[in-house]
Amino acid sequence: MKVRVNMKRFSFLLVFCLLSFAGNNIYAGDDSPKVEFIKYLNINKGYPLPVVRQNDDSGYLVLGSVDYPKVKEDIDFLLMKFDSSGKLLWEKKFGGKKTDLAMNFIISTDGNIIVVGGTSSFDDKGIFLMKINKEGNELWQKIFPTKTAANAIQEVPGTGFILSSNFYDLENRTFDIHIIGTDYDGNKLWEKKFGDKDSSEDCEFLRRTADGDFLIIGPTIKSGNYDTLLIKIDKTGKVIWNKRFGSTTESEKPVSIAESDDGDYVFLTNISDSIKLFKVDKSGKLISEKIYPKIEGAALEKTSDGNFIISGSTDSKLLLMKIDKDLNLTWKKVFDEYKTVGLSVKQTRDSGYILTGITDKVFLLKTKVKTENR
Repeated sequence: MKVRVNMKRFSFLLVFCLLSFAGNNIYAGDDSPKVEFIKYLNINKGYPLPVVRQNDDSGYLVLGSVDYPKVKEDIDFLLMKFDSSGKLLWEKKFGGKKTDLAMNFIISTDGNIIVVGGTSSFDDKGIFLMKINKEGNELWQKIFPTKTAANAIQEVPGTGFILSSNFYDLENRTFDIHIIGTDYDGNKLWEKKFGDKDSSEDCEFLRRTADGDFLIIGPTIKSGNYDTLLIKIDKTGKVIWNKRFGSTTESEKPVSIAESDDGDYVFLTNISDSIKLFKVDKSGKLISEKIYPKIEGAALEKTSDGNFIISGSTDSKLLLMKIDKDLNLTWKKVFDEYKTVGLSVKQTRDSGYILTGITDKVFLLKTKVKTENR
């Protein structure tokens, strides 16, 4: 007796079974990310969160903070240098007698390190901007008496730097976005403030675009509801356009933004227990959006193949996922062995990934290059 097989039904069942056995991970073959090394770091787990960058010699720089329990309000920041295999080469502490919080850093075109944050260790409390050489030695520091901290910085090629913070509007009792432009020696050239009188705004992330302008993304908060504010400015702080994205039913908290190879912009937000991705064109007009449930996003970066990598967590486990330029999932990897929260992520020069996360300690994790062989 011959048995007829419904091939369409069989194919569907086969795919269903394969996905079921895959669990949280979606991969073809054995190309899922493998851990190359993990290093646990003696830095604070709380705010501000650690940031990682790869430098010119293929090593890694990690920025974090350390405190001294016996000394009230004494917090310094720590810069750590690792080689490409994760071996600690040096670490340097910076700070005064009170609180010095380093929020972010970049590696400038001259190979030095530019750090921004906030300080209360001096009479002029406010933003600090510091230049550090490749060996971890301070070259100079500038303080802007704003009584706030800067949380993002980008280089303005040929001019200097642009940094962002927020500013408290006493008249309207709201926070506005505060942008400062400096020369290469940290001297202020200009400053601009952006905000509405009936809502508070903040800059969560600052990105330089291929055309030499800058994108500011952050929350705009009104009556307890969070929406996303996206502003494009030129190198002098002049607004080119600004757009708002949000829902009347739930808050959206923006995380990061990156530019695609076709000149559009992709940004990541968190909504309740999901992430929401947006793609907009050069003028900020919405092209598409997509939701991925049960994920908390922490960072988004463009990869060398024109796609995007996202770090975060799902069910309190470390997550890496890759999407294409149209927001479609390429792959997703949950590291079941790490009950943790993913933080910053960068693609490395060998096409692996370097990221920071938190378990009972802060860690630095590197994946092998096989993640890109697909």
